[in-house]
Formats: sequence, structure tokens, C-alpha cells
Amino acid sequence: MNEHVARWQGGFDDLLAACHEAGGASAAIVRRLPPRPHDDHVLKPKRSGFLATPLPILLDKLGVRRRVLTGVSADSCVLATAQDANMREFALCVPQDAVAAISPARRRTALALLAQTLGASVRSVRALEGVFPGA
Repeated sequence: MNEHVARWQGGFDDLLAACHEAGGASAAIVRRLPPRPHDDHVLKPKRSGFLATPLPILLDKLGVRRRVLTGVSADSCVLATAQDANMREFALCVPQDAVAAISPARRRTALALLAQTLGASVRSVRALEGVFPGA
């Protein structure tokens, strides 16, 4: 999922190029986790990955019932997507070491909300194998 707010031209490749050009964390993520040719992708125009996107249809077609959410806005986009996923009765995991926020305090608050309110597992990435085999 990639936020594509207010950009109505271009596609996923343009977003990857912008991440490379920006440098820093976004370029590092794209280098370490490059999309594979068979990976599905969804551009999102709003904070939640479910709002105004084909994601619900895609997940239904794939038979997905569990979601692992990561991102740079734990207290915004990740939280909004997690709330929408929870309402659709998906099992949730938000690896605590795979999300960020504008401050450590906001990250901690978001992780607490995700765990306490939405029942998300907020273990580390290394613990994913135990929660979601094959993740």
C-alpha cells in the first residue's frame, strides 16, 4: 500500500521512483523490500488502505483473513487501515519494529491502541512466524 494523496496521474512505478529520489528511509525501504513482479499493489488516495480502493475486493478474491500492517505513520495511516480491517474481522498483526510515527510517544500510543482496542498483535518482526506462519 502506498499513499497517493492528491496525485491522479502516474502509477506504482512512479511512486517507487519518487522514493528512490527522496533518499533517506523511503529509499532504504524500497531497496530492501523491492516489489516482485508477481506482487499485487494498491495505490490509496486517503489514509486507510480500504477507503476508495479495490483492496477489499482483492483480499476477498485471495481469501485473505489475516493482515500484517507496517508503515511510517503508525498513528495515522496504519491505525486507520487497522480500524477498517478490524471492522471487516481480519486478524491483525502490526510488528512494533516495522512502524514509525512522528515521535516515539505517538508510536507507543498507536501501538497501545492497536493492541488494546483492536486486538492486534504488536510483537516484533522476528515473532511473526509464530503469529502468522509464512509471513
